[in-house]
Amino acid sequence: MASQQPTPENYVEWTIVQALRTLQAEPGNAKMKQIAAELLRVTNIALDRKFEGVLHALLTDPDMDPSAIERAGWTLIAADGRLPAQDDYDMAGPEWLEHDSFAQALLREAVVTIVQVEERLRPIRHWLLMSGESARYPRATQAFIDQAALNGGAWEIRDEERSGLKGAGPIEAAYLPPRPAVPADPNRLSWVSPVTRDVAAQYEGWPYPAWRRAMAGRGESLRETIAALGPDAPRDMAEDAALLIAGCGTGHEPVLWARRFPKLRITAIDLSAASLAYARARAAEAGITNIAFQQRDLHDAAGQFDIVLSSGVLHHLADPEAGWAAIAGVLKPGGVMRLNLYSRHARAALQPVLAEIADLTGQPMSDDLLRQVRMRLRDNNIINRSPDFFTLGGVHDLLLHAHEDSFDVPRIRAAIDRLGLELLRFELPTADHRQRYAEAHPGDPNFRDAAAWEAIERDDPMAFAAMHDFWCLKPA
Repeated sequence: MASQQPTPENYVEWTIVQALRTLQAEPGNAKMKQIAAELLRVTNIALDRKFEGVLHALLTDPDMDPSAIERAGWTLIAADGRLPAQDDYDMAGPEWLEHDSFAQALLREAVVTIVQVEERLRPIRHWLLMSGESARYPRATQAFIDQAALNGGAWEIRDEERSGLKGAGPIEAAYLPPRPAVPADPNRLSWVSPVTRDVAAQYEGWPYPAWRRAMAGRGESLRETIAALGPDAPRDMAEDAALLIAGCGTGHEPVLWARRFPKLRITAIDLSAASLAYARARAAEAGITNIAFQQRDLHDAAGQFDIVLSSGVLHHLADPEAGWAAIAGVLKPGGVMRLNLYSRHARAALQPVLAEIADLTGQPMSDDLLRQVRMRLRDNNIINRSPDFFTLGGVHDLLLHAHEDSFDVPRIRAAIDRLGLELLRFELPTADHRQRYAEAHPGDPNFRDAAAWEAIERDDPMAFAAMHDFWCLKPA
């Protein structure tokens, strides 16, 4: 545990502990809640059990994203010796889970994203099903049902379990959660390209990403946030600006922006009806009223917007640059655009992983196929560190997507120039990358040197595994 005074080596851990101690004394301290959650998300730390209460409160706080707390919570439980052994297929596990409210909350609120924890929990679910005693453990059973609803039924189903599911009652949903209703109209989306139709069909069957709640804002000013993008950024962005999110998926991004900037007027478009239903439900749960969700192709985006965002979308189009041009067309002169695009180098680095599942990729897509992929790659430390690995929709999106056309830095620069945009800022993925860039380019605090981006990827092909992330300006 952290010492009384921080050192460079333990500063993050020390800060987390101080934030949690503050929250023990001041549970309503919004600033400390944000600090603790944001640091817990990016730090693997084994906390003392005395902090379990405050972690539990953060996990269920309507203003917190529970996925930020999940790993720290399971790590605490594991370090405390409460997880049953992996091969314990007896009633000890259900007895523990039925009476451990923190573990129940972790299952209910956030997708389990630690392979070893998943493997320790599956025998408990197995016993509840195969013993026929699940009704005696209603809290444990409901926790598994809620977890399956979040992860889409991602956990392995053994043959004997599949047989035991027939007539099993409520616990069946802990294995096979209800699937999204997929529209049966063969002429639906007939006006879009075949590639776009295939991509939309993927998200109808497997909405992505899975999420529970978005983090509340900090009372930020939109004007100041946009102005901080660089010296050329707009200085007078209205707090009630019009924002388009092109390809909103299950709605996490629009809800996050709505919570950060409640005066924004947000239009969120997507082709997937199932994803939009998910998004509307989550927005309603959060009490969000400033988002208009629309089922619309981004090529047909209508209106004029001060800000346009598109994350993880353009590289799934038949012609990404054409899609980029379409959403640039509805951006007002003087407006700003943020894009997140697959890195060609990072995706190429996944080829050895894809080779491990090459025999599966030609099969008809199904939940069972996605579970097979997960079991095949369970021990792959490149893939099993990604949150996407722990949901069926995430596995589909990450490894078996209907279509992708990734970008490298020259392609990004060429598109920016062709569309008459100006680069405002390129986001570097880690503090270490940012520090090294600042040392090498002290006069470029906004990371605009394209050759430097290329050098980063050349040295570390997985540097932008989370996508290229950058802001542009449409000159007035």
